[in-house]
Amino acid sequence: MEHQRVFLAFACLAALTSFGAGCRDSKSGNDSTGGGDGGGRTDGSASSAGGGAPNPTGAGAPSLGGNAGAGAPGLGGSAGAGAPGLGGRASGGVPDQGGSASAPGLGGEPGAGTASQGGDPSAGTPSQGGDPSAGTPSRGGERAAGAPSAGSPDQGSKSGQGGESSGGTPEQGGNGGTPMVLVELRGACPVDERIGLFTVQTDEEMPIASFDGGVKDGLDPNRIPEVMASDGDCVLLRPPRYVCDPPCSSGSTCGPGGQCQLMARGQSVGTILVEGLAPPYAELELEPQGPGNVYYQSLSLPPVPPGGLVNLATTAGFLGAVSLRGVGVDPLVMVSEAILLEEGEASSLRWEPPKTSTQTRARLSLSVDQHGVSPARLVCDFADTGAIYVPAAMVDALLEAGITGFPSAALARHTVDSATVAAGCVELEVLSFWPIAVSVSGYTPCVGQGDCPDGQTCNTTLQFCY
Repeated sequence: MEHQRVFLAFACLAALTSFGAGCRDSKSGNDSTGGGDGGGRTDGSASSAGGGAPNPTGAGAPSLGGNAGAGAPGLGGSAGAGAPGLGGRASGGVPDQGGSASAPGLGGEPGAGTASQGGDPSAGTPSQGGDPSAGTPSRGGERAAGAPSAGSPDQGSKSGQGGESSGGTPEQGGNGGTPMVLVELRGACPVDERIGLFTVQTDEEMPIASFDGGVKDGLDPNRIPEVMASDGDCVLLRPPRYVCDPPCSSGSTCGPGGQCQLMARGQSVGTILVEGLAPPYAELELEPQGPGNVYYQSLSLPPVPPGGLVNLATTAGFLGAVSLRGVGVDPLVMVSEAILLEEGEASSLRWEPPKTSTQTRARLSLSVDQHGVSPARLVCDFADTGAIYVPAAMVDALLEAGITGFPSAALARHTVDSATVAAGCVELEVLSFWPIAVSVSGYTPCVGQGDCPDGQTCNTTLQFCY
């Protein structure tokens, strides 16, 4: 169990993030725009877009936290269809192919975009992290932080103009907590457009928090996952298979049609200004770190007050002036200690619902094939109600794709905003994630003979008992 716990701590982070839904490569062990979405995005959600700066968690963030969009959980990478991408999100729309949010290398999180991208086909609807009652319904705006919105304080905690006022004194109709204002969140980038990802992520198990991210000058075709199956809010992703003969030279990668292309490189976007973080980082200025032009800063806990507003602005460089917003999420508190996968049966996972009205989403990234030729990753992006139910058909599809090594998963609570410029699409994801223990009925992972039941032998290469 100790071996499994250590594995999960690193694999989950990579799958959570976006650029790679859940644990990312660059920091959380998942995906990164640079090559590695802590929450498990389809694209590799927890990892950083820049890839390069050390990740305090040792595993990619979200890439569970990541957004595998069309990518798998993005366990650590934003590689296209990464596994749970616990830390990352399949690139744009796909769970953490790109960032936030990737099975190691698969990276990615369903994020937003069409269902086939691993995200919520309703981009612009509340699935984008917004509240349809705020802003135009099609944008999914969300009233998250700031002064109480709409209506005078004596109108009570809810006003017909936009939501729930949690700010102000109790006599004003608020709860005395973080004030709430109308915030418009634009959801995740399309998987085939995301070139950058920034995350404010909290690993609730460690616990630690950090700001992490970066921007590249192009897309990595290997981080855009293929969709194997989908059902409702869940998508099964795998990394693409490209073969180039002769092999590509250093600095190039194999892409569609067996053609070599230059690898995307991390770019400076000048000084990044981040406002709204918890002291002592309330007004944070960051410069790119080499190699890879990664932006990174460890943060205090919680990094953003629940319901609080975060503003990020680039000042120059590759993107020019770009503004993104994020909303502080409630710490993720688990009710279930593990998730069971059994052929022919739906799986469920429970946690405490959010206490603030930030219209957060919940992203689950799962990977059970750690040593496969083309490991699949399952990414599900649900409304943050406190419970997730994975359809039996998706559980079966994941298991049928192959099982090797130690299964891993991560759950992330997150909000996502994005901006599209001439160079491509860039995201800001705020997330809180937990690595989740995974048990597969009839299957025992191992690192040595002592891990196997009597009568079974450990395959130390593929790490399973048979």
